[in-house]
Amino acid sequence: MDASIRKGQLIILAIVAVWLIISFLSTFVTLFSFGPARLWRDAVQLLLSGALWYCLYRGQTWARWLMVFFLAMAGVLALIGSLSVLRISSGLSLIFIGLGAIEFVSAGLLGASKDVTTFLAYQATKYSQPSS
Repeated sequence: MDASIRKGQLIILAIVAVWLIISFLSTFVTLFSFGPARLWRDAVQLLLSGALWYCLYRGQTWARWLMVFFLAMAGVLALIGSLSVLRISSGLSLIFIGLGAIEFVSAGLLGASKDVTTFLAYQATKYSQPSS
């Protein structure tokens, strides 16, 4: 595996790791804020997103652009959320701004990195070959 492919793989794995951390923290906040009644929503979101990340990792271009869109939208929603909680707590607002920045950077890396493109092309070729 050449350096560009490896770097693209590491970028994707880092984005997935950050996404998992944010998702689990969000699930815990939901659990403690609203109780288990809304937990099913987070579980479904986690399963569907996990399936999408799996398709992306295997080189599916459609999954890449769908995740870029979702990450960018999450960034927008985090920034809107930061404005809505600004009246309550400036510290909480900064957390939302930080999350939005992370989402935007992730979307940018996933969408614009040549290393990610190289890795996904490698994966698509690897998984599209028929088994012997």
